[in-house]
Amino acid sequence: MGWAPGLRTPGTAKLRALSRWVLTVLVAANSARPGESEIRSGDWAACGESSEWSAFRQDALAERAADNGDGLGSEVSDALARKARALLKRWQVPATQWLSMLGSSRPIADDGSAVEQAHCGAAVDISRGVLARDISRGFHPYHLLTLDKDSPAWFQEDFLRWRRDFCYLGYVVALYVRAASRLSRLDQTGDERSEENMKLSRIDLQTASSMLGRCREMDFLDRSTWGVHSIDIDLNLLRVGAPLPQPASGEAPPFPAHFGPWRGLELDLPEEHRSARQNLWQALANGARFRRGLESQVARKVASGELTGWQGPRPFWRGRPIHAALFAVPVWYATEFLVGLFKWRFPALPLSVLCAPLGGYNLPRSNELRDLVEPLLTEPAELRPLRLIEGYCCDWDQVDFLVVRRALRQLARTLASFSLLVCAGPLWLCLLMREGAPQVPMLAHCLTFQDLDLQMPFEDRVAWVHRKVLENFGGPPSSRSSSSSSGGVSGVLVQDDMQRVYYPMAFDFSRRGNFSHAGQLSFFQMPYIQARYTQRRLSEVVVVREGTTKRWTLSLRGHLWYLKLKQLSSAAGASSERCCRLRFLKDEPMRIPYSEIAEHRAAIFFPGIGHAKLTLHELRTMGMPTLFPAKSLMYRVEDLILDSRQPYSGSYDGCGSQPGATASAMRTTAPWVLSLCGWRRHAYFMEWSSFYRYPYFLPFESIPHLLQLVGAMTSPELWALSLKMRRLNARLRADEVKFWGDLLLALASLGTERENFGSRDGSSGSFGVPSRDPTCSFGVREHRNRTDRTNRTDRTDLPAACCASHCGTCDDERCEQRGDPGACCPSLLQRACQEHPPPCQMTLDTSSP
Repeated sequence: MGWAPGLRTPGTAKLRALSRWVLTVLVAANSARPGESEIRSGDWAACGESSEWSAFRQDALAERAADNGDGLGSEVSDALARKARALLKRWQVPATQWLSMLGSSRPIADDGSAVEQAHCGAAVDISRGVLARDISRGFHPYHLLTLDKDSPAWFQEDFLRWRRDFCYLGYVVALYVRAASRLSRLDQTGDERSEENMKLSRIDLQTASSMLGRCREMDFLDRSTWGVHSIDIDLNLLRVGAPLPQPASGEAPPFPAHFGPWRGLELDLPEEHRSARQNLWQALANGARFRRGLESQVARKVASGELTGWQGPRPFWRGRPIHAALFAVPVWYATEFLVGLFKWRFPALPLSVLCAPLGGYNLPRSNELRDLVEPLLTEPAELRPLRLIEGYCCDWDQVDFLVVRRALRQLARTLASFSLLVCAGPLWLCLLMREGAPQVPMLAHCLTFQDLDLQMPFEDRVAWVHRKVLENFGGPPSSRSSSSSSGGVSGVLVQDDMQRVYYPMAFDFSRRGNFSHAGQLSFFQMPYIQARYTQRRLSEVVVVREGTTKRWTLSLRGHLWYLKLKQLSSAAGASSERCCRLRFLKDEPMRIPYSEIAEHRAAIFFPGIGHAKLTLHELRTMGMPTLFPAKSLMYRVEDLILDSRQPYSGSYDGCGSQPGATASAMRTTAPWVLSLCGWRRHAYFMEWSSFYRYPYFLPFESIPHLLQLVGAMTSPELWALSLKMRRLNARLRADEVKFWGDLLLALASLGTERENFGSRDGSSGSFGVPSRDPTCSFGVREHRNRTDRTNRTDRTDLPAACCASHCGTCDDERCEQRGDPGACCPSLLQRACQEHPPPCQMTLDTSSP
């Protein structure tokens, strides 16, 4: 928090000076502790070899501490601003050279293009160029990370001066301080001087961002070291009006103009926080009602005598054993996740797992589970034409899409004798199966992109998948044995994370139907994980692999981030306070078993996206204390490394790849969701991630913060944390086993009478979709006093309107430019919010704020 604007009491300046002096002494004393001082002296990011930059860093830290420790505030002291201006003037030429070097000698992507032109998530070739320690062309900023500290290159003055004398992170902080100083003097009257200060501050912040690299690969700012985090720069760039990618339609809501450090979504982007929380709890509440509806339906079938054996190992429907067919590509989606869940609930349940020839690597994750599943596997003749790649469909160089479609339809037609079909994998495969057997109830579970590897033009496949989702899962599962074309559907789509289901929550593709059962949530279990936390390797912390895609690990920023972590970890190893060493599994040639992972002191997991990663659930199941990147760290990571063809990318919504550019959108934003681009969009949707609702992961904001947490955790504290994780996981497992069992029973017992899932009064509604909004919790509320659109007179007797969230603001002025006038122009809204979701018209008694 910054100092209160305009507060100039006689003793304020003296108190500030005294507090900064005291805190400077304390910081200096604290930094003199044996372990930390040794680490910082060897950390070029702290600029400890330069007395000039070290003094500036200490002053910045002292001012941050005097400002409640949140970060450098909106009003920096005149003394710090003067030092910043002097440093910027003195080091302007080296800073210009630094920027030039970051734009040259770029590493090469795996497709042969330079990373300057490639996406920041592209895998880089570390076998050549500066990433391979090439020094033939002189110093490059990446050499700070790729060269060992005792490399002969550091004995050359042209190299040494960049590490010893020039401090690019200090220069970034000086730019930030100068921008804050200018903005603190802004004249609120909007005169020419104010506009000039705003422009100059914007240039400073943009330059600060550029100093960290186009892909933020040199972003090693840390508040404990410099008092500033890179998200502080990003946030204040928004506040000074820097151009950012814009969606094809809609408008982002305004945000507070207060210049200062990032304090969290609730304080700095309150509209995003409010909207995200409302949508999150609406979806969770509807999901809970859906589960209660399942229990009610199963109870009714038991009471009627049609469903028997439901408490035993083998259930029956009307005297016949319930028999489930499982189909998954890759097959381990069924064998390692679903079979165990069903067998936990019904040990003697007849299951048939239909699989294609594997066509590549598909080693089981658990030998115990392999022994359970292998007797259930069958390879139908219909699936032999499929050509899989490491278990995934398909090798399109060897098989045609029409052949795959025909094979899946033929297989589906053989399933009439089964009680239900359980399908897992990319959703389009399940949708093709559905075409062949629309009368068989389907339980679909999607653990990846819904249109992954579908052989269609990109935009066509997106539209096709979501149209089919609406048709097959777009309403309450009906007891009628008919397809959606005759008015009923008998399918449920289950996903493992809220962000996997933000398709149905956030987007309306056809303006018809609903998604009431197209996105039920499961806090998914890992039946193949038998190992539990043991702490036998107390001196080692394991850095687990990111996953199959390795978006973060192979990206430029990810590669350099791990090099920096190794540097600081090595420096910590030389200190007397070292608790443990880091073990990087990505560098080991062979995968190690889960039992060995569970022996380590703790785990570090850094994925490329902040949701929908199975590794975190595996660590949770083991009861493994886990350090995970904080939201503020993940916003920019996710924004930069996701390429435009991934469904979580803003490109689907028409967000241009460059500031100011726009593209056509492939989906229509729902009225209850904000229209955003860039890191602000990822911050909004990350509120829906299950990872950050789980209580026992330890978030870190930077590498120094990570190492501080690792060193601070004692063995008894880690054991206590693990026991809490195990107790919670036991409750989650019991709830999930019941949910999946009820779902199987309900789908398998669909009768001939008309009966829907959900509560008897139909209040379960659509998953994540509000049925009505009398208080405008899901839209944008209009100011109570507005001008009548027809005669332009002030009207105070009209109720307030509730515009669609993607309009950004609810006002008749420029409303046509913000989107559909019927959603964004308050004077055109007619339907009542008492009975409808936004856009709508509130009543007079609910219009008051």
